[in-house]
Amino acid sequence: MVTFVVAMAVVPGTPAAAAEIGPLQIINYNSGLCMDIKDRSTSSGATIHQWTCRRQTNQLWWFTHQPQGNGGFWDIRPQSTILRDPSLCLTNPGWSKANGHDYKTRDCTAPPWADSSQGFSYTLGLPYASPLPTPGPQYRYRLINWFSQMCLEVTGGSTSLGAIIQQAPCDGSAKQLWIINY
Repeated sequence: MVTFVVAMAVVPGTPAAAAEIGPLQIINYNSGLCMDIKDRSTSSGATIHQWTCRRQTNQLWWFTHQPQGNGGFWDIRPQSTILRDPSLCLTNPGWSKANGHDYKTRDCTAPPWADSSQGFSYTLGLPYASPLPTPGPQYRYRLINWFSQMCLEVTGGSTSLGAIIQQAPCDGSAKQLWIINY
């Protein structure tokens, strides 16, 4: 049985409600492989790569809306650490704006000081708009880091197991498109 949760929570002292959606797989459109935490690590600094989709906790992600600034951003948290305090977030380590910079997991920074190196906006590769990432193979998203304004992609457009997830200037190619699925 698949459980899919969308929750709206009001936190005292925050300007707007936070939305959370998950757990979801993030699948590269080009390779058909899932975003995965290497070696099922639950430690800060773990490498993010692609692997065969198996719906394990190191391949399931929660999107949590952080309502800050220009409409806010989403942080992306692995299911394997969601109950940890702090949980881990998909992170652009070192606040890099360099093309080809690899992504890692790091401790999430709590609102209202959420770390924009952990924030993502998303756009669709198809003409469709949604306030939440919408699961389904018909929707292809670009995941854009809030700080670098670069897209997540699979290195070199590889279709191989273990290819690293990195950032690069957004170009609309299939290696930068992601399907969000149950």
